[in-house]
Amino acid sequence: MTADCFCTACGYPLKHALAGKCPECGKAYSAAVVGSTAKLSCEHLRIRRRKRWKAVLKGLVVALAVCVSLYYFLVYLEYLQARYHVQIAGGWKVLEVCGYDEEPGYTVTGVRLAPKDRPDAVVHLALGNRETLGDGEPIRIYSMKALRLDRDDPRLLNDPRLNDQQRYYLKYYDAALDIRDTGPLGHLFPHPIRNLDDLRIHYDEVYAVFSTFAGQEAK
Repeated sequence: MTADCFCTACGYPLKHALAGKCPECGKAYSAAVVGSTAKLSCEHLRIRRRKRWKAVLKGLVVALAVCVSLYYFLVYLEYLQARYHVQIAGGWKVLEVCGYDEEPGYTVTGVRLAPKDRPDAVVHLALGNRETLGDGEPIRIYSMKALRLDRDDPRLLNDPRLNDQQRYYLKYYDAALDIRDTGPLGHLFPHPIRNLDDLRIHYDEVYAVFSTFAGQEAK
C-alpha cells in the first residue's frame, strides 16, 4: 500500500482519512495540522531522537542548577547558619554578618545585631572557628554600642578577672569576651546569660559589666 503520509509517533502509513487516529498507536492526526503527520516513514524516529535529546538537555540543565545551588549553599553554610540561629532566637535584627572568602567557602568572623525594639543597643559578637551562635556555643562580645575591646590595652590584659587563657585569646585571636554563664566571666552578671535571648533581655546589665573592660570607642 502506498501511503499519503505517516504517523509521527510510530511511522504507521496513514491512508484511511484526512483526520482520525493512528490504527497502530492511537495518536490523533489531521492532514490540516502541521506536524501531526509526516511524509517520510522514518520521520518518527528523528522526532523521537529529538525528544530524547531535549529530555537529556533538560536533565543536564536541572542537574547543573542543583549543583550550583548546592555549591553556594555549602560555601555560605556558616553565613546561613548564623543568620538562622539569630532568627530563631527572636527579637534581634541582623545589621551585618562579617567574614571573608576562603576557598572553598566563606568564613564568618562575627555578626552585628540590635534588638528590634532598641535599634541603638548594637552589639558585635565575634565568632570562633565554625561557630554560628548555636546552642551551647560561646557568646563572645567584641563591642557594645560605642565601646569595644582593645587587645593592646594593658588595663584589659592585666585585669585580674581574666585568666591566662582569656588573655591569650584576647591578644592573639578575636579580642572578645565570652559572657555565657558557663564561661569564666559568667559569675559577673546578675542574671545568667545562656543564649541570645538572655543577652537581649539583660542587655543593660551586660553593658554595665562590659564597660568596665572596654575603653575604646567602636569604629
